[in-house]
Amino acid sequence: MFRVEAPVLGDDAEQLAVLDRCLELGLEALDADRLREGRALAEELLERLGTMQRLTRAMGERAATVPAAVRDRLIARLDNLGADLRLDPARVAQEAALLADRCDVTEE
Repeated sequence: MFRVEAPVLGDDAEQLAVLDRCLELGLEALDADRLREGRALAEELLERLGTMQRLTRAMGERAATVPAAVRDRLIARLDNLGADLRLDPARVAQEAALLADRCDVTEE
Protein backbone atom coordinates (compact mmCIF):
# COMPACT_ATOMS: atom_id res chain seq x y z
CA MET A 1 0.00 0.00 0.00
CA PHE A 2 1.15 3.53 -0.79
CA ARG A 3 1.19 6.44 1.50
CA VAL A 4 1.50 10.07 0.48
CA GLU A 5 3.11 12.37 2.92
CA ALA A 6 3.12 16.10 2.63
CA PRO A 7 6.60 17.59 2.70
CA VAL A 8 7.47 19.33 5.88
CA LEU A 9 8.25 22.96 5.32
CA GLY A 10 9.70 25.37 7.77
CA ASP A 11 8.40 28.76 8.69
CA ASP A 12 6.58 31.21 6.44
CA ALA A 13 9.80 32.88 5.29
CA GLU A 14 11.19 29.55 4.10
CA GLN A 15 7.94 28.73 2.31
CA LEU A 16 7.95 32.13 0.60
CA ALA A 17 11.55 31.60 -0.49
CA VAL A 18 10.65 28.22 -2.03
CA LEU A 19 7.61 29.69 -3.77
CA ASP A 20 9.68 32.65 -4.97
CA ARG A 21 12.30 30.32 -6.45
CA CYS A 22 9.62 28.19 -8.13
CA LEU A 23 8.04 31.29 -9.62
CA GLU A 24 11.42 32.53 -10.80
CA LEU A 25 12.19 29.19 -12.49
CA GLY A 26 8.76 29.13 -14.11
CA LEU A 27 9.14 32.66 -15.46
CA GLU A 28 12.62 31.89 -16.80
CA ALA A 29 11.23 28.83 -18.59
CA LEU A 30 8.37 30.92 -19.97
CA ASP A 31 10.81 33.56 -21.26
CA ALA A 32 12.97 30.88 -22.89
CA ASP A 33 9.92 29.34 -24.57
CA ARG A 34 8.73 32.73 -25.81
CA LEU A 35 12.15 33.52 -27.26
CA ARG A 36 12.34 30.14 -29.00
CA GLU A 37 8.81 30.50 -30.39
CA GLY A 38 9.55 34.07 -31.48
CA ARG A 39 12.64 32.97 -33.40
CA ALA A 40 10.70 30.15 -35.07
CA LEU A 41 7.88 32.54 -35.98
CA ALA A 42 10.32 35.10 -37.39
CA GLU A 43 11.97 32.39 -39.49
CA GLU A 44 8.60 31.22 -40.80
CA LEU A 45 7.49 34.76 -41.63
CA LEU A 46 10.75 35.52 -43.45
CA GLU A 47 10.37 32.33 -45.47
CA ARG A 48 6.80 33.24 -46.41
CA LEU A 49 7.87 36.78 -47.29
CA GLY A 50 10.55 35.38 -49.60
CA THR A 51 7.98 33.14 -51.27
CA MET A 52 5.61 36.07 -51.74
CA GLN A 53 8.41 38.18 -53.25
CA ARG A 54 9.35 35.40 -55.69
CA LEU A 55 5.72 34.91 -56.71
CA THR A 56 5.21 38.66 -57.13
CA ARG A 57 8.26 38.89 -59.39
CA ALA A 58 7.06 35.90 -61.42
CA MET A 59 3.61 37.45 -61.79
CA GLY A 60 5.15 40.73 -62.90
CA GLU A 61 7.26 38.96 -65.50
CA ARG A 62 4.29 36.95 -66.73
CA ALA A 63 1.95 39.96 -66.77
CA ALA A 64 3.82 41.39 -69.74
CA THR A 65 2.90 38.34 -71.84
CA VAL A 66 -0.78 38.21 -70.86
CA PRO A 67 -2.22 40.63 -73.45
CA ALA A 68 -0.64 38.77 -76.37
CA ALA A 69 -1.69 35.41 -74.95
CA VAL A 70 -5.28 36.60 -74.48
CA ARG A 71 -5.35 37.96 -78.03
CA ASP A 72 -3.97 34.68 -79.40
CA ARG A 73 -6.54 32.62 -77.47
CA LEU A 74 -9.39 34.83 -78.67
CA ILE A 75 -8.27 34.55 -82.28
CA ALA A 76 -7.88 30.77 -81.93
CA ARG A 77 -11.40 30.48 -80.49
CA LEU A 78 -12.83 32.60 -83.27
CA ASP A 79 -10.98 30.49 -85.85
CA ASN A 80 -12.51 27.36 -84.33
CA LEU A 81 -16.00 28.79 -84.87
CA GLY A 82 -15.56 28.51 -88.59
CA ALA A 83 -14.01 30.11 -91.61
CA ASP A 84 -17.34 31.48 -92.82
CA LEU A 85 -17.31 34.17 -90.11
CA ARG A 86 -16.44 37.56 -91.43
CA LEU A 87 -14.79 39.43 -88.60
CA ASP A 88 -13.59 42.97 -88.53
CA PRO A 89 -9.91 42.82 -87.48
CA ALA A 90 -10.25 46.14 -85.65
CA ARG A 91 -13.17 44.77 -83.62
CA VAL A 92 -11.22 41.60 -82.79
CA ALA A 93 -8.30 43.75 -81.64
CA GLN A 94 -10.65 45.88 -79.53
CA GLU A 95 -12.18 42.81 -77.84
CA ALA A 96 -8.74 41.35 -77.26
CA ALA A 97 -7.66 44.60 -75.62
CA LEU A 98 -10.72 44.57 -73.35
CA LEU A 99 -10.07 40.97 -72.33
CA ALA A 100 -6.41 41.71 -71.70
CA ASP A 101 -7.35 44.67 -69.53
CA ARG A 102 -9.62 42.47 -67.41
CA CYS A 103 -6.78 39.96 -67.02
CA ASP A 104 -4.31 42.63 -65.90
CA VAL A 105 -3.26 41.94 -62.29
CA THR A 106 -0.60 44.63 -62.01
CA GLU A 107 -2.98 46.99 -60.18
CA GLU A 108 -3.83 44.43 -57.53
